[in-house]
Amino acid sequence: MALPFLSRSHEAGIPSVSLRRILPDATFVGCRDLRVAGCSSDSRRIEPGQVFVARRGETYHGLDFAAMALERGAVAVIAEEPRPEAGPLQIIVANAPSAYARIAQALAGSPSGEFPVIGITGGAGKTAAALFLRAILEAAGRRVGMISSSGWSDGARQYPGPFATSPSGLAGMLAAMAERRCEAGVMAVSAETLHQRATDGICVKSALVTSVRGVTPRPNRQVLARLVRQVIPGGVVAVNGDDPDAAILSAVNLGAHPVTFGLGENFDISATIEECNLDGTRFRLRGFDREARIQLRPLGESVLMAALGAAAVARENGVVLDAVVAGLESVTQIPGRLERLARGAGRDVIADRAWDGRSLRAALRTIRERTEGQVLCVLGATADSSLAHEIAAVAEQESDRVFLTRASDASTGIDPEAWLAAMLRPGRVRILLDRRKAIEAALDLSHPGDAVLLSGISPSPWGSDAEVAIGWFQTRESAPARRSA
Repeated sequence: MALPFLSRSHEAGIPSVSLRRILPDATFVGCRDLRVAGCSSDSRRIEPGQVFVARRGETYHGLDFAAMALERGAVAVIAEEPRPEAGPLQIIVANAPSAYARIAQALAGSPSGEFPVIGITGGAGKTAAALFLRAILEAAGRRVGMISSSGWSDGARQYPGPFATSPSGLAGMLAAMAERRCEAGVMAVSAETLHQRATDGICVKSALVTSVRGVTPRPNRQVLARLVRQVIPGGVVAVNGDDPDAAILSAVNLGAHPVTFGLGENFDISATIEECNLDGTRFRLRGFDREARIQLRPLGESVLMAALGAAAVARENGVVLDAVVAGLESVTQIPGRLERLARGAGRDVIADRAWDGRSLRAALRTIRERTEGQVLCVLGATADSSLAHEIAAVAEQESDRVFLTRASDASTGIDPEAWLAAMLRPGRVRILLDRRKAIEAALDLSHPGDAVLLSGISPSPWGSDAEVAIGWFQTRESAPARRSA
């Protein structure tokens, strides 16, 4: 999607930047230095006066489009190897994606130097940690910008996601936060974003690693370590002590201060769980000047660890316990992650994006641990059946009944026979392509004490799904079912 901001280079009085300053180790062919006013890795979007960055893709090489970029007015080509077709002015670098990210940050005015940036990565809980941290810092009275998979904020306005976390996009979002005079920026980035070097050039004050398990691409630790290495001297690296692969990452940046969090007693920030149910998790938080009891409403083990990680980073950034408690308890839902849509007649209806088998298993097990009765799953099958066997097997293993239907965002049809063939025990599966009927059928077969999970990629809120569930409850109760906050 198009981002609602423009490059602020000219507005900030930065008409051009020196490539020699940004890329001191590069080899310049045809010139001693070059000042540019813009850059792009897309030859179709090059404007006169910009530099073209020839990145290597999975199915193409940017150098194959260098001639097109030069025809559109590119003043030079940045690449990892010299080529005759790249023109008379070439800048040869060790890593073109990293060079692109550094140039993008410089063209945006190096905004991460104007306020502390907190980077978050890991296999699960990144969005939750970002939401918790923003809430905590806002409870402490700070203006906070945020970047996560659910959207981004410049500290004054929220822009919904998803969006591409390209180097120029990240630079522009951070620049918007600087313009809004944010006092902190929270940035949740995936392993893929780090693998593409999109965060290079960003000055990171604190890094939070929620976990390493479930991270792709591999090797996991080496990819996540890139964010840790970006932390400035004297900064903070908070790691999940319950995940040995995450805990070891604090050692890759000896100039930063390590802090651990987890459920054990020997961590800097720790917790003791007192109660878990579908209303959330009540726990005692330790590691501040005193203990505090917290009622965390979002569900899931990864969410709890994200909350502890957010508390750890907040403490190291001077936030007092009262603001930590207020911030954590103010977050009621994590978009797309175990959102309670409705409750009535002794039943709970919960939605989760569950885009693969691992995430679906985690969602179903979390609900199972907190439910006295059965767990029924409305499985949203998208048109892409590449994950059919994996997802179908998990749905059967972890739930009592499965109702196969379209995902709530599917605009095309699915092949029900292909999905049914993936089911290990088709007798436990019912196909209802009409999503409304599938949800109603699951509720019809449920009993008080049961929970119904609606799975499938969907934007949040799950408006139509929630209305179906609430409507079902209203026809069976004298008191209207409420949609939870």
